Amino acid sequence: MNNRFFSAILIALFIAINSLNSVKGQSADSLLYLLNHGLVNEDANKFKLLCEIATRSTDADTILKYCEQAIKLAQKLNENPARPTVLKGSVYLYAGKLELALKCFVKAANYYKEE
Repeated sequence: MNNRFFSAILIALFIAINSLNSVKGQSADSLLYLLNHGLVNEDANKFKLLCEIATRSTDADTILKYCEQAIKLAQKLNENPARPTVLKGSVYLYAGKLELALKCFVKAANYYKEE
């Protein structure tokens, strides 16, 4: 169990560091504009956009909202929902909800393990 926890933490840090480089210069507001105005039509691209919005948002409720949408869309697309699951776990971690954070991180580690 401890190995899974530490693996999940390392994965969360890796994703947090790498996600900052993926859409340089785009604010969460401009990404929301793309989403809300239907400028991204393909579900696979919408999944990536939802993850980016969650990554760039600073409000915990907003992050959780878009993570949930990304997780549901990933399941529909048969994609790996690990990234939004880690982001969701990070919100819980910062909020002090350690049990929920651990559940998310373990789920994400299992998703990565399945790849």
